[in-house]
Amino acid sequence: MFVTALHVATEELPFRKFPGLINLQKQNGVKFVRGKANQKTCAAMIDIMAEVLEGLIQDYIKESPFFTIEFDGSCALKTGSDKELVYIKIMVS
Repeated sequence: MFVTALHVATEELPFRKFPGLINLQKQNGVKFVRGKANQKTCAAMIDIMAEVLEGLIQDYIKESPFFTIEFDGSCALKTGSDKELVYIKIMVS
């Protein structure tokens, strides 16, 4: 299920696609835990993976002798919501 949730996240699919992907895998014989093929489970799994990645990135930054940070932002005209991207280059030795 984690791999399917990762696929949803990396392909930027809506969480509502998760149950359908799980059902497709079940049709191909993959066994899953009952009652967990829903949007809430998908969101929780993605949150867990994001926390792990955040911790790894923080460790890299703490151990790195050099890093740069670049910010880029945009504002949607219709909704007025801001979107911010943060790029970090880390020197790993």
